[in-house]
Amino acid sequence: GLVLLAVAAVAIFAATFDPNKYRGEVERLVKERTGRTLQLKGPIEMAFWPSLGARVSGVALSERAAEREFLSLASAHASVALMPLLRGEVVVDRVRVSGLKAQIVKDKDGRVNFQDLVEAKSGENKPAPQPKGEPSGPVKFDIAGIQIENAALAYRELASGQDILRSDFNLEARR
Repeated sequence: GLVLLAVAAVAIFAATFDPNKYRGEVERLVKERTGRTLQLKGPIEMAFWPSLGARVSGVALSERAAEREFLSLASAHASVALMPLLRGEVVVDRVRVSGLKAQIVKDKDGRVNFQDLVEAKSGENKPAPQPKGEPSGPVKFDIAGIQIENAALAYRELASGQDILRSDFNLEARR
């Protein structure tokens, strides 16, 4: 009976949830928090079995406070295994990215154009307080595999004038 109830709940959720309804909100939040423009041009699709996942296509992210494109991709798909979630573990089955294009620029001061995305903002490096009675252990996180197809990376170093372009490459990594 419990299994039937769970299957029915997932079926109802799958039939009624539209992730594309939140596209504008996601783009707005990215702009607010990063100063970058995110464009989700294609549909957002959800998958529920055997893994919980999402696929997006036509994604572009601008430079900070500029219209120049920093990163784009034709499509991306990520999924997490369902059973480990019940144990408090996040196991990403696979991350697949196709048509990745990135423009990496290192300025004369040695900062790269994505540094704002990886640096902790002041106050963000403090752990959030745990509610009383909640376990405070870290969530186990694991990625089973990453696959990148048809990627192109451009690297420019402004201090030396060096330009490097690597295109049409694939990468696959497992655990």
